[in-house]
Amino acid sequence: MPIHSRRVIKQDVWIERPDHSKLRLAIFRAKQVATKRPATGILWLHGGGYALETAENALVYAEQLVADGRSVMVAPDYTTSALAPYPAALDDCYLALTWLRD
Repeated sequence: MPIHSRRVIKQDVWIERPDHSKLRLAIFRAKQVATKRPATGILWLHGGGYALETAENALVYAEQLVADGRSVMVAPDYTTSALAPYPAALDDCYLALTWLRD
């Protein structure tokens, strides 16, 4: 899904789950970087109780959190509860966290 913003760009990255399926991570960053130092990482877990919404809904928050160029926000498009039971969504979120850490 294309994202249109004056100050933020979105990039999709696909990482591999333990079962070899793919998890999409939406990476939001400023169009203009404020510093050459490593950026602060923000893991954004969208609302919806693990049942609704997508990573793209984070754009409005990315505009506020990363537009200054000092942070990067990662929003996993985790498995919703309608598609797989607990703990699938939490496993996806943890996988995104470890990817961000690394």
